[in-house]
Amino acid sequence: MIRRTLILALAFVAISCSVFEDRMECPCYLVVDYEAVNDDSVRPTREGRVHSLLYNPDCSENITHMSISCPDYDTIACTKGEAVFSAVYSPAVVPLRSEDRAIRYSVGYQVDSIYGCHEALSLTGEREDVKVALHKEFSTVNLIVRESDAVLRNSYVTVTGNTCGYDLADFAPVMGEFRYELTDFTSSVKSFRIPRQADYSLALHIENKTTGVVADFPVGRYIADIGYDFDVPDLTDFDVDVDIAYFTIGIKVLDWDAEYLYDVFDYDY
Repeated sequence: MIRRTLILALAFVAISCSVFEDRMECPCYLVVDYEAVNDDSVRPTREGRVHSLLYNPDCSENITHMSISCPDYDTIACTKGEAVFSAVYSPAVVPLRSEDRAIRYSVGYQVDSIYGCHEALSLTGEREDVKVALHKEFSTVNLIVRESDAVLRNSYVTVTGNTCGYDLADFAPVMGEFRYELTDFTSSVKSFRIPRQADYSLALHIENKTTGVVADFPVGRYIADIGYDFDVPDLTDFDVDVDIAYFTIGIKVLDWDAEYLYDVFDYDY
């Protein structure tokens, strides 16, 4: 009986992980903590999905891509080594394929409400933990146009810029044409979303179809002047208040005390 027990014990050791074998061949289990994503302030509804991505150290290759409805925790079996982890969430359904390296928005579309984070990881042990702490990667611009209702109904605004999306590995801005048109001004206030900007080229073109009045406002230059920073972790929304009759524009960053007023005729651009 003792001999039989010894043989079974030796057989078990032979098929299990040994302390003497090279454990670099064993996977590292990445435990992803999504609890912060389920906070109502970030995720007010349960719509949308969280995309978790894992890249090699120089971000040239997507190793893993998962799209989930966001539990509290998830575990990914990873090959050991250096890696970059990123997560992206939007209340809208943002379709991503495993080979996608960036989110790009076509001309004519505003961006989605994108939240993201990224972190360099060293997957050298048996387990590594990462906490998903999402940051706001977009700004909502509230455009107020001061004109009569009759004029507004026949006006349109074109928003242009040089940034059209996000790199999924580090959420750096992706250069490309951004163009979005606002029409049908049944209200004097219109809101739209812009991505994190690579420069301050953002501009407004306002035109009335009846009168032919045209006004151009270099909004990017104005917000650069007041110190608005597109490199902060969480972008802040801001108001743009345009008075076409007087060719003035006011900029008010939400949570800032001051409002800045510019006379377009006096502005050098």
